[in-house]
Amino acid sequence: MCAPTGRAAKRLSESTGLQAKTIHRLLEVNPANGQFKRNEESPLECDLLVADECSMVDVPLANQLLKAVASATAVIFSDP
Repeated sequence: MCAPTGRAAKRLSESTGLQAKTIHRLLEVNPANGQFKRNEESPLECDLLVADECSMVDVPLANQLLKAVASATAVIFSDP
């Protein structure tokens, strides 16, 4: 599970009892150059990805997130 902000990720974790991360942390951003470790060559290892508060996600970040999703992974985009 992921969300665009730390506060949203924390609320998601608290309400589900499961681990949630910010999108940047999930994609393993390198703060020095802004590049993401997770991408089409190194996809996320999950069967289901839940992204919450998607109205707060800009197009470039959403693009990076979708590039990191494996073809067999189901994705749920949610907005409160």
